[in-house]
Formats: sequence, structure tokens, C-alpha cells
Amino acid sequence: MRALVCLALVSICVAFGQSISTKRAYLPSALAAQVKADTEVDADCPPLAESVATTWLRLSRLDPLSVRVDGRGPCLEGANNRTILLYARSGDAWRKVLETVGNGLRRLPDEHHGWRDIEVLGHSDAFMTVHYIFRFEGREYKPAECAEIDNTVGGPPRPKRQPCSFDWKASHDQPTTSRVETEPRQ
Repeated sequence: MRALVCLALVSICVAFGQSISTKRAYLPSALAAQVKADTEVDADCPPLAESVATTWLRLSRLDPLSVRVDGRGPCLEGANNRTILLYARSGDAWRKVLETVGNGLRRLPDEHHGWRDIEVLGHSDAFMTVHYIFRFEGREYKPAECAEIDNTVGGPPRPKRQPCSFDWKASHDQPTTSRVETEPRQ
């Protein structure tokens, strides 16, 4: 009963365009099992509930809520970036629609295939951030654009923005949970 009330409240708030973030990871049991399998952390890592934070959000007007899972702690979070996973409900099951590394995620107003584009921010060093734009391609999110923001050249409030100078598409071709320590710029 308590879980149904929580889901109802989450659904109502997210329906109005808000995101609901939970300090403790609340995940339905089927999704918790999938997240645990997808993260494959060492036995000496903290339990899943202590290793992730969750945010329920609406990425599509037609589909049910999605869940953002942010890695926390020593096993799923590096010095500057952490594992970011997005899951969408598909019938009675959950499917992963994005797996990447970064330190922030925001929804963008543009849509592809009925799903909102998202931007993932990542740090490559103290003065450089990387902005990845992901677009939904029918089954999952794929990287579409990349820009480096140099906060030293031009300085605030006008940092220098340029296309990424590294092979950013290749950095998203393989699973990322095993390389959390790897920064976006190699």
C-alpha cells in the first residue's frame, strides 16, 4: 500500500513537469534487480541503496515515467563524474535507454521520436566541461552533439564553446559503468 501511494504521488508531481529526486534510492524491485545487474560492482562496494540516487522524470508525454539513476560513492562515482543511467518502463518490464558518465543531466525542449532530448554535462578538468546532447532514436538515447566549454579562455560570463576535439562518439559505444573513473576527455 505504501509503495502504491508513493508511486501515485510521484506520478502526479512528474505529470506536472517536475522531477522527483529521492535521497534514498526508491526503485521497484524488478528495476532494482536490473540496476544491480547493470552496475556490476565489486563485493566490497556499499549496497545498491547506498550507491545510487534516483530521480523520477517524464521524458515522453506518451510513455510512463522514466527513472534516472546516479551513481554515488566509491564504486559508481569518480572524482569529477559518475555513472548516469536512464530506464523507461516498457509493458511490465524496465529497459535501459541511456548509460553514460557525467555530473549532471537536464531535459531539453526539443523532442525526437516523442522523447525529449537530454544534455549530459561532464568535467574533463578543472576548467573544461563537456556537454553531450543525446537524442532518442526509437529504442534508446544516442549521442548527437558534443561541445567543450573552456572557462579559462574568454572567462565567465562568456566561456569559449567549441566542438569536441576528441572522438566523443567512440566514448559512448561501450558500456560505461566499468569505466567511471575515465573522464570524458582522454
